[in-house]
Formats: sequence, structure tokens, C-alpha cells
Amino acid sequence: MTAHEYGQIAAKAEAASLSPADFLRQSGLGKRIVSPPPEANREALLELNQIGRNLNQLLVLIRVGEVHLDAGLENRIERTVQLLREVAKELITHPQKDGEKVS
Repeated sequence: MTAHEYGQIAAKAEAASLSPADFLRQSGLGKRIVSPPPEANREALLELNQIGRNLNQLLVLIRVGEVHLDAGLENRIERTVQLLREVAKELITHPQKDGEKVS
């Protein structure tokens, strides 16, 4: 491996918060390597996950009959959970730079 190749691997590994060895191991095994989002996105992701968990718990209660809502509201809750997942995916795959506002 040339110094240039090692530099490229080391830079990609650092971006993914991995050691070069772990980066090469995961790459060689065909695993998907995802860079952690910036701190600003981590906070938003934590909030979105918490909201999603609460909505999912509500959906479980609806489905077991402990909470009674009309079907329209249940469908809107399900759609909201889907939208939360889409927003979270965007925050992970298209991270904002630290300090950048989410539009």
C-alpha cells in the first residue's frame, strides 16, 4: 500500500470514526460504513427518535385496544412516524455542518 493510499483510507476511517483497520475490515466484509452525523444533527436525531418511540407506543396501545381513536387519527399518527423516519434518514445521509441551521 502506498502512502497516498494509506492517507485516503485513514481519512475515510477518521470521517467514519473508525480506525483504519476497522474501516478496512468492515469494507472488506461488505458492511455499510456510515459517518456519524455532526453534533447538531445528533441532538435532532435524539429528539426525533424520542418522538417516534412515543408515537409507536401510542400505536401499540391503539392496536391492543387500550386507547380508542378514530381510524383517521391512527393513520395520521402512522404517517407522522414514517415522516420522522424520513427526516432522520436525511439527517444521517445529508448531515449539516456544525452550526448550520436545518431548513
